[in-house]
Amino acid sequence: MRFMRRHCRKLCKAVPSPEGSSLLCLQEPGQTACGRVCSQLHEAAGYVPDTAHAKSWPFQRETDENRLGVRLDKSIELIVERAKPCLSMRTISRRLEQIPSYEAERLRNVVCARTATNSLHGLRLMQEVAEASARSAGAAEDTVRIVRDDRGKPHIKSRFGGAPEISLSHCRAHVVLAISQHSPIGVDIEGTRELRAGLLDACCLPRERAWVERADNEQVRRFRFSWLWTLKEAFMKAVGLGLAIDPRELEFSMSDRPRLITSPRGTHCRFLSFAFCGDSVISLCLPYD
Repeated sequence: MRFMRRHCRKLCKAVPSPEGSSLLCLQEPGQTACGRVCSQLHEAAGYVPDTAHAKSWPFQRETDENRLGVRLDKSIELIVERAKPCLSMRTISRRLEQIPSYEAERLRNVVCARTATNSLHGLRLMQEVAEASARSAGAAEDTVRIVRDDRGKPHIKSRFGGAPEISLSHCRAHVVLAISQHSPIGVDIEGTRELRAGLLDACCLPRERAWVERADNEQVRRFRFSWLWTLKEAFMKAVGLGLAIDPRELEFSMSDRPRLITSPRGTHCRFLSFAFCGDSVISLCLPYD
């Protein structure tokens, strides 16, 4: 824990003033050294990334090579796990019989086995955190459960009150859970993707698109787009909008530090982004008054 606290202080110093965003580098779970910091970071962001490494996680005393936990300050934590091996659709169907009916109903329409597997993984992770919050309050584990609001945002509902806020995201290779003890939070993880025809037009405003396209090569363009998209989706999750709005209703200025300059809510937010495993980005959004 001492090792984690030392690096978390370093992370906190890297967090910019409100509404700004840093691009830091997290190591991949199981590695003993920081994951490779490729030239993408310098070309895409223009920042010198800091490193964050933590081998222990407060919600699970034992550690393994598949989990990375980072405490950003006293109230904000991030956990990243490797995705589990993809389940067969038959196994997924059996697993759906073992989870709450409202969660099973959401997943029955998922036709991608990888997405369904990661969703089940995320549900297990959220339940683990919920039960840990109950134990820390001296309550029984059955006094908490995961619920979702009308837009699908997960919450921990507890009989004792004071449960943390959570946000879940996953990509093909990893599942990410963000935890905030006092305020709403949103998280998104994306790997770089091919920029198919129409994708930039569907997600970006003209100045954002220009920033993506100014990159020197296709690899960096993909990285820039993934970073921009994680910022938008993290915001939509944090304020409870989900994908109910057009992502073009949000505009980020990426010329200096990423800054939200247009949104339908006019909400003030702090953003923090991590480069992960060389070609993925994790972004956090923390609204404040």
